[in-house]
Amino acid sequence: MAHRPFRSRACEGDRLATTLLAALLLAVAVERGVAIVAGVALVPFLLALRGTRGGEAARLGFAFGVAYALLLAHWIPAALEALGSSRASAWAGFAFAAVWVGPPVFLLVAGVERAFRTQPTARRALALGASVFAAEWALGHAWWGVPWGLVGHSQRDALGVAQLAVVGGIPAISMLLVATNTAIADALRGCRGAGWLAAGCVAAWLALALGGLPVAEAARSDASASKPLAWLVVQPDLPRGERWAPELQALNLHRVREAVARARAAHPEPVDAIALPENLLTVPLDTHPELGRAVAGWVDDLGVPVLAGFVFSASTGASDRYRSAAVWIEPERGITARLDKERAIPILESGRSHPGARRLAMLFGGAASWRKVEETHAATDFAGPISVAPLLCYEALFPAIAARRRGRANAVLVNLADTGWLPSAAARRRLAGLVRFRAIEARAPLLRVALGGPSLFFDPLGREVAIHSGVGEGALRIAVTPSPPPGAGERAALLALPLLAFTTVASLCRGGAALRGLAYLRPPLEAGVAPQGRAPPRPPESRRTECDVSKTGPY
Repeated sequence: MAHRPFRSRACEGDRLATTLLAALLLAVAVERGVAIVAGVALVPFLLALRGTRGGEAARLGFAFGVAYALLLAHWIPAALEALGSSRASAWAGFAFAAVWVGPPVFLLVAGVERAFRTQPTARRALALGASVFAAEWALGHAWWGVPWGLVGHSQRDALGVAQLAVVGGIPAISMLLVATNTAIADALRGCRGAGWLAAGCVAAWLALALGGLPVAEAARSDASASKPLAWLVVQPDLPRGERWAPELQALNLHRVREAVARARAAHPEPVDAIALPENLLTVPLDTHPELGRAVAGWVDDLGVPVLAGFVFSASTGASDRYRSAAVWIEPERGITARLDKERAIPILESGRSHPGARRLAMLFGGAASWRKVEETHAATDFAGPISVAPLLCYEALFPAIAARRRGRANAVLVNLADTGWLPSAAARRRLAGLVRFRAIEARAPLLRVALGGPSLFFDPLGREVAIHSGVGEGALRIAVTPSPPPGAGERAALLALPLLAFTTVASLCRGGAALRGLAYLRPPLEAGVAPQGRAPPRPPESRRTECDVSKTGPY
């Protein structure tokens, strides 16, 4: 009779330690972009979950999520203090953010692992991968979602694997990684059929890592492109402590004008447009007509259209709300196009009303007391001198917004951002790196211009073409060719590559294992006896197809 695994406090402590190790591995993979580590980072967590009861599995899932969020967003307390929170409020907000952002995905993983614990490895890998796909998709579409630490983010520097985002976004990459981790974990435990499945998943990842980018390049070779346009991306150096002071807006405009003049002197070649960051001036232009006239007069003198972020008053007229907008300003015509921000950072920046909003704001202290953004409904109309799809700072984390604004025409994505409030250079660089996925998914070149840096340019395949990585003043002159969206043939080619590699390697490994088994069993079976030292083989219908957790111990 099968015995139940012995559980003790020491055993539960070992499981927790193993879970925290997995959280550390995944945090390193995502934070540092170490793509290969993500292929095994979840293995200790999945091993720890095997044989657990429902309550213990939920506790481990919760612990993994919180630890992962704490490790990944360690810069949050310093950022909240810089925004005006006390140290106690900063750490309280940090703890709440970790509980809000981290556990949902991994609680789901723990629940699905528990529900499918007796299923064959293939079904469990598919179920776990699909559950993570669904959870990450929800984070990228729900109003409360914060898609910051998705598993697939670990592949941002593995450009071949990142091309899979064209097929199903970042969740598709995460699904492949979770299935690979599941198969490897079961293979380590000796589950029947897990070895060939793990080999197939690793082969699929390697095929993408080595061949994803060449396949994408070949599929894009016949894509019709438009005429290249010359952009001048200018990153001015505006002290954050002076940016939100109403009495200093004229001075800030003068600083911007001087920065653009220096950039044009350094890059004297003609340009088609100039791009400037989000919230360049922080008082509403519609209620400060003298400032609006000064901006329009400056653009008239430039003789070049300017794409920049400005602030406008809220539709309700409330003084504690404002609208952040991307605008086209053309010479002799003034503002010709405007698109208001629809997604802002919850609690700290967003003015969205929801149950408990006031109490949560109190938890974050002074950082949540700034004026809030009045978010608008989804909008796509942004007709200007050049066809662009603007993404305002935080919106760049949401693929649905980028896809909707990009449309079906040849286009350029432009991310106007303000990251000066982030005290960590690593956090600013990582946030800028995540924008790469929007370029890959939409197959559109992406310009990012940020206050606080870095400002950079990605081509439609996600390759970093140019960058100004400093936090101070800088400028880039870039030739940008608007690109068409991905087609069905391109998606099919990028999906076929890992599927072909998986099928080929898995079939070879599975066939090889079967042949070795036949070679081992045939002589004694022909003689009518079982192999020495082994019991006769059971009939096929009685063989187990899943891992026997009752006989493999607590892990």
